Amino acid sequence: MSEEQHCTPDELPSHLSDTAPGETFVLDAGNYSDVAITIDGCGEPDRPITIKCEAGSVILTGRSSIRVAGAHLVLKGLT
Repeated sequence: MSEEQHCTPDELPSHLSDTAPGETFVLDAGNYSDVAITIDGCGEPDRPITIKCEAGSVILTGRSSIRVAGAHLVLKGLT
């Protein structure tokens, strides 16, 4: 399994551009306003791509949005 990669919501799309099945991304804790997050990737049934939140919390406010496309993607801990 690969090492977790930390990033902000704004940095996530560039990190996902070369993602392989089984990778995990950790969104840095904080309050993020008016963020548009696009998650587009393909994991595998036994090796999903995981995006989770750092301890504390990730809070999206304002006109924030999340668009998810692909297969075998796991999102954990967004508020």
